[in-house]
Amino acid sequence: MRCKNLAILAIILSTLASTPKTKATLIHDIEATQGYSNEHGIRLQDSQDNLLEGIMPVFDKYSGDLNVKFKLKNVGDFTEETTPQGFISNTTNPSAYSWSHNHTTLTPGQYKYRERNVDLSKLENGIHTIRVGAELDGDTNPNNNYRERNINLVPEPSTLAFLAAAAIALSKRRRK
Repeated sequence: MRCKNLAILAIILSTLASTPKTKATLIHDIEATQGYSNEHGIRLQDSQDNLLEGIMPVFDKYSGDLNVKFKLKNVGDFTEETTPQGFISNTTNPSAYSWSHNHTTLTPGQYKYRERNVDLSKLENGIHTIRVGAELDGDTNPNNNYRERNINLVPEPSTLAFLAAAAIALSKRRRK
């Protein structure tokens, strides 16, 4: 019985020795990460450095620039060169605002934070989507290259009060 077991073991070892070894697959992959504890990995701050929290924060578009921050990481095996970018859109204007950063080189495992101060005063009121990240040719997982977050743009309260007062005055004139 022992000879039979040794013969089987010899066959198994021989088969394993002749089986071609597979090489680990190396990948190209960058991602816009959950680098901030703020919503969806995109940190939003007003011009006084107040953090805008929640799923869809409300932002007074005339209060100053909106600071948009995100983290880009190389989760692949090669040094990568890319250009981080951002977009702000809504249902009526898919390219309402866009920007790009300087060309960025990331070694495997390296990350860089990117930020941009954005003037939203010329955008229309309502819900907008902020999308940040980067493109990479040959990316193994392009689905993780971007992060998105919504924001609700409103005119400043004094503007709302002025518009309401003007509407009331106009309606009173029409009645006369």
